[in-house]
Amino acid sequence: IRITLPKTKHIFERIDALETFLVKHGIFIVLLVDDFQFVYSAVPSTGEPVISELFHIAGANKGRIHCIVSGSSSILRQLMFVKYRGLASNYPSYGKCDLNSTKLQPYWIYPMRKASDFRAYCKRVRLPADGKIAQRYLYSGGRPGFVTEDFDIGNIPYSITTKGAVFDESSAEFIVLNAILECSHLNSEEIEHEESAMSNGDDDNLDKFCDLIPDVLESTVVDELRKKNQNIPDLKEIFFNLSDAGFITTTQNVLEFKLSLSTFALFAELSDRRSALKLSWKELAALKMPTGIFSVWQKK
Repeated sequence: IRITLPKTKHIFERIDALETFLVKHGIFIVLLVDDFQFVYSAVPSTGEPVISELFHIAGANKGRIHCIVSGSSSILRQLMFVKYRGLASNYPSYGKCDLNSTKLQPYWIYPMRKASDFRAYCKRVRLPADGKIAQRYLYSGGRPGFVTEDFDIGNIPYSITTKGAVFDESSAEFIVLNAILECSHLNSEEIEHEESAMSNGDDDNLDKFCDLIPDVLESTVVDELRKKNQNIPDLKEIFFNLSDAGFITTTQNVLEFKLSLSTFALFAELSDRRSALKLSWKELAALKMPTGIFSVWQKK
């Protein structure tokens, strides 16, 4: 099917003509846009028209176009919602168009944080029952794409930690992150060994390890901040900013609002307390950079 759109400088007129055509012929479109982060790296004459077209496509109101945008970048959501605080000059096409007001709903593919989910996934991909499931969790960081990797492969995946954060330790975001960490009720006695049994194939410790960063209620975080006399204005906005940056997950219904640190790598980065995790320095490093430079020491 081929359609000739009107030659007009107004993008919304072309999108409207496209929708009218789709309605007339009873056609529905699924539009998949991948690696969208590269659009922001393009020169404005190339990137900005694409972003503007996406804005109007995502705002189409005739229900004929279903659009999915994806990208392998932890800052894509910030770029799309014009909340990026880093060096804007790295993204010449950033800032002119806010996609937050469109029908695009953000979704992160976070690492698995529940032991039951991780075990179910290992079973699904038919990994052998070799007693190394806890070890696999440590070295994959719970990331599905790296669960089946050989432990000795030095492939470094994308990892969300505070390393790329643009806020300092006195910022409201950092204070709130640490309040969520404190509300996780760290229990250093849960894992008994000085050198964690995670690396020794003791799968019983996987559940205890995953329980270290549970979902916490918003009210609990508020109480923690009040206890320390930390008054954070616009706290809900801080939560959503942290969510946009990929640092926390949020779940909400009519009764409650829950938050949690998004990854164990972030947990380790913030806490930096091996006594709480009972991890050796090598294990802590492997957790921060799963399947990375410290993976070779595991080889017997």
